[in-house]
Amino acid sequence: MSSKHTNYEVWAAKARAVRIENEVARRGINLRIQGAEHVGPCPHCGGDDRFAINSDKQVFNCRGCGARGDVIALVEFLDGCDFKAACTTLTGEPPPKAKSNGRDRDASARKLIVAEFSYYDESGALAFAVERIEFQNPDGSYVTKQGKRKKSFSRKRPDPDRPGRWIYNVDGVATIPYRLPELLEALRKNQTILIVEGEAKVDLLLKWNMPATCCVGGAEKWKPEHSTYLRDADVVLIPDNDGTGFKHVQTVGESLFGIAKRIRVLALPDLRPKDDIIDWQKAGGTRETLDQLIEGAADWQPMTPAADKSDEKAKAEAQAREDALIEALLKIPPGVEFARQKKKAAKELGVPQHAIDAELEERRGEQVAAPLHGHWSVEPWPEPVDGDSLVRDIIRRIHRHVVCSHEDALVIALWIMFAWVHDEVATHSPILNINSAEPESGKSTTLGLLSFLTPRCVSSVEISEAALYRAIELWRPCFVIDEFDSVLANEDKTALRSVVNSGHTRGQGVVRCVGDDKTPKLFSTSARKPLAWSGGNYPPPQ
Repeated sequence: MSSKHTNYEVWAAKARAVRIENEVARRGINLRIQGAEHVGPCPHCGGDDRFAINSDKQVFNCRGCGARGDVIALVEFLDGCDFKAACTTLTGEPPPKAKSNGRDRDASARKLIVAEFSYYDESGALAFAVERIEFQNPDGSYVTKQGKRKKSFSRKRPDPDRPGRWIYNVDGVATIPYRLPELLEALRKNQTILIVEGEAKVDLLLKWNMPATCCVGGAEKWKPEHSTYLRDADVVLIPDNDGTGFKHVQTVGESLFGIAKRIRVLALPDLRPKDDIIDWQKAGGTRETLDQLIEGAADWQPMTPAADKSDEKAKAEAQAREDALIEALLKIPPGVEFARQKKKAAKELGVPQHAIDAELEERRGEQVAAPLHGHWSVEPWPEPVDGDSLVRDIIRRIHRHVVCSHEDALVIALWIMFAWVHDEVATHSPILNINSAEPESGKSTTLGLLSFLTPRCVSSVEISEAALYRAIELWRPCFVIDEFDSVLANEDKTALRSVVNSGHTRGQGVVRCVGDDKTPKLFSTSARKPLAWSGGNYPPPQ
């Protein structure tokens, strides 16, 4: 062994010789004695007793974070540093200097078995084990790949002829999922099963008391034999944040389709490329947050094969021809020519004529029901709004344009807010009466302001009864009608007055005969209505 390796390993051994309980005490971490361990809150994730050190074994473990290891790993965990920095902290000495010979560091890196994962069968017997291997450079740092420690895996099975010895292959071993006994117990309890990529991720979830499993070999190694254990299960697939991870989700989903009761996919938020659930947990993810994310996880959907481009082109051409025929019919006035063209279009499209009639009616409705004004299209505000502040803002806006009392402005502001929820909550629809003692006192200005602050407003100085109830049927608008005293001045407007009054209660309306066959139809008259008139020119009583 070279002197530089000897010096470095002596230095690392000195760091490892520091008692773990002494390092914890030096940092002021208060733990209480519980059996052979000292337990307490985790310095990273809190809790009550999830963090523990064992002074006999000189190791630590956190059930919340999933972190564990010896005193060097403890310092790496607490300080977020690498192996070399942790040893420097523990020894108080810098690492021994090593001369470089220009060779690739990987060539002299040594293999370290950093974890072992045991696979047990249904009876609880050990079937095989997987070793996780990482590579450490002579200076104590680890060989990395794409920002993470380079790793490899080795599989081994118990030697039946030599107890305590291993055979480094899994020939003849049944295909089983990881943590099978725990998986079967969770299925008996009808618990949701999480499927991840890799044994360490399963172990993290089990520490959170969340049933989980995976297949040996990682992504895209799932086999039909794994799926047989998950019949009628509620399954959530949690991929790593890379292309391979999402391919794995598709592979597992296809294998479980028709076997599992339900399959969902949870893509963890805020992951960097190549990150996984362990990285998510280290960044602050908790069991409680994961529970909430699972509640909102979307159902897995099978990927459909790409459609043939020639089929897509044919469908597009057929749709374009159908649209052209219908648009042409919309431009033809009713009559003999319309009937001929409709019959011709129905024959070409291979549909009955009444289907053409239904399509024409729908498209005419779409054309007519378009917004009258650009300001009719209002997007909901993305955040909750304080109602008291909103009322005050509306009052200030009213006072900028209209001279009126605070009480009058408050009534108008409340009516505007009522108008926006009218269709959802109103049983009765009170009329907002804007009146003045004499002309030119601000009524029209007030109504103009209302026309922009109320939903789908139609401003008018004259309207017929038919236009009123048909507009309500079509747009569900807010009617702002000025000089309404002159509209109702004579007895010829009795029918209009009846329509206005009937709109006070939801469900009321007027019955009119429509169509060539004079079919009776009920038109709703319930709508928001600010009306303005001068002085005492109120409509005559009925």
